[in-house]
Amino acid sequence: MPSIPLPDPPLFDDAVRLRPFVDADSSAVAAAMEDGDISRWTATIPWPYSEADARGWIGSQALRRETGQGLDLAITEGGEALGAIGIDLDWDALADHPYRPEHVLRLHHDGWERRVPQALVE
Repeated sequence: MPSIPLPDPPLFDDAVRLRPFVDADSSAVAAAMEDGDISRWTATIPWPYSEADARGWIGSQALRRETGQGLDLAITEGGEALGAIGIDLDWDALADHPYRPEHVLRLHHDGWERRVPQALVE
């Protein structure tokens, strides 16, 4: 599997910036994953979700990119992580359906209220 590079140039507009997660995002990630509406629909999220879980997940991101498993980026506004957008790649499935990677958008309720999804699709 080929590695997945970070977007170059970085992805941003007047409303949001997409960037790799950093350890400083762990409290925001943990708070978002404690939201019952997010954890209910994502089977792989442990419950309860702690900052240690968030740090472990953030720490796993470089290996996911290096091994071609996927890419997750923080959706930020003013440096604050509001959510995540990512792509999960199953290379065996892509051999049969090369245009069907699974994409993921996770956004804490504050991001919805700030109309971040509209900025992401425009």
